This record gives sequence, structure tokens and C-alpha cells, in this order.
Amino acid sequence: MPDYDIDMYNHKKMKTNPENSLDSLKAILPALEAVSEWTQENIHTALFDLIAKLEVKNGLILWPLRTALSGKQFTPGGGVELAYLLGKEETLARIQKGIEKGMKKAAKAAYYAKTEGTAYVKAISACPLNWNDQPATER
Repeated sequence: MPDYDIDMYNHKKMKTNPENSLDSLKAILPALEAVSEWTQENIHTALFDLIAKLEVKNGLILWPLRTALSGKQFTPGGGVELAYLLGKEETLARIQKGIEKGMKKAAKAAYYAKTEGTAYVKAISACPLNWNDQPATER
């Protein structure tokens, strides 16, 4: 798999960023580890059960999955199809790699926050309040 920039987890329409994608990947990993028979239907069921359990929109789970599996913004299939084609072992390995990438960014942000102050953290991470998504009157 080609190496990819963690900023690929940013997707305005899916409302994903590296931070919430890390949370999504951490939730996806055990859900897919529990799939005993690796079929497209079972993968789909496991992911959509997770989506329902977390009460989130599909894209918050499926976009990070697609990105972790392919390392690309555009693919001929979605996360379910990619997971099926790659097989369970490779799918889980790529999700784990995605988690490690996210953890490295979080550690870097924490280090700079400690040594340089929180202004640096605000510069490298997405705004938790989503200020860009709110009308100016709500700021």
C-alpha cells in the first residue's frame, strides 16, 4: 500500500478529520476482528451495526475505513468492498497502520503543546468547535 498523508482523513462532506477518524478506526478494528466468516455481507453488517451503535452517520465510519485501506481519496469501491477484496488479515493490518498514523499525530501535537504552548496545537489540528461550519452570528 502506498504511504499516505494523514490529512487524507479530512473530508468536509463526511465531516471527518484526523482526530475523529482515529476514534472511528479504533472502533472499527474490534468490530471487524469479530467477523468470523469474511464475506461482503458480514463485513457490511458489522460496520453498519457499529454505525447504529455509535449513532453516527455512515461517512464518519466508512470514509476513514476507505482511506486506511486504500491510501487514496478515490477508489472504485467503498470500504466494505475494499475490506472484502483485501482479506481479513490485510484489512486489519491497514486499519492498525491508520491508527498508528493518528497516534503519531496526536503525540506530536501533545509534544508541541507542552514545549511550544497550545497556540501551536490550534494551528495543526482542526477546530473542535467547527467554527467554519457555523454562521458568523454564532461565533
